[in-house]
Formats: sequence, structure tokens, C-alpha cells
Amino acid sequence: MLKVIDISDLDPRLTRFYANRQRIEVTYEWGEKERFYVGKSTGWKPVYLALKKRSSTGGMAIPSDAIKDIRQLGINR
Repeated sequence: MLKVIDISDLDPRLTRFYANRQRIEVTYEWGEKERFYVGKSTGWKPVYLALKKRSSTGGMAIPSDAIKDIRQLGINR
């Protein structure tokens, strides 16, 4: 069975933070700042998720088109 996954909605700026499990601070166009770990949804069209805690199992989709700045906060073990 062929399984097609559309990754077109995954923001390449967030990929390395997802892969390295790094906490980041994002500044949006409207001035709001938010800190989170980057997670990824499952399914045929995944999106990156804002996870408030490392142990979180779900979160809100990150509005990547509104991201103005991304700051790396580091890796917490």
C-alpha cells in the first residue's frame, strides 16, 4: 500500500528545532512572544505544534506564516 504524506505545511525554519528537541522563543508579527518545544502532528498532512512542556502530547498548530523571529533557548535534559 502506498502511503503519501504531504509535508508542504512544515516550516523549514522549525525543522532543526524539532529534530534536536530544543526549546525556542518565537516572536510573532503582532509582537507576542511564546516559548515552546516544537512537536509534529501525525497523519497525511502534518504540521508543527507548540508544546508548552516537553512531556506534552498535544498542542496548538504554530502559525508559521506569522513568525517574525525565532530564538533558540537551548536543550534541557
